[in-house]
Amino acid sequence: KTENKPPNFTPEKSKARTEGTSRARDLKCYKCHGLGHYASECVNRRVMIFKENGEVESEDESEPDADRETEEYEAKPVSGQLLVARRVLTA
Repeated sequence: KTENKPPNFTPEKSKARTEGTSRARDLKCYKCHGLGHYASECVNRRVMIFKENGEVESEDESEPDADRETEEYEAKPVSGQLLVARRVLTA
């Protein structure tokens, strides 16, 4: 008469329940790569840039652009016709 026996309690089922609650620590934030939270809950406000090749660059790691550096030149007065050259900046 095995039909009337109550179902056996298996510890594997209770283990699955506790694993579900511990999954919060398995979450990974894509902004700071920290564990335990989503990016919307991230306390780290650092900007992260994901490149097409898979590299990650943060705002503080970025190198200053060499294009933005301006070179100064002091022009001496010239007699005769003067020509003015303008540099056009485009985005």
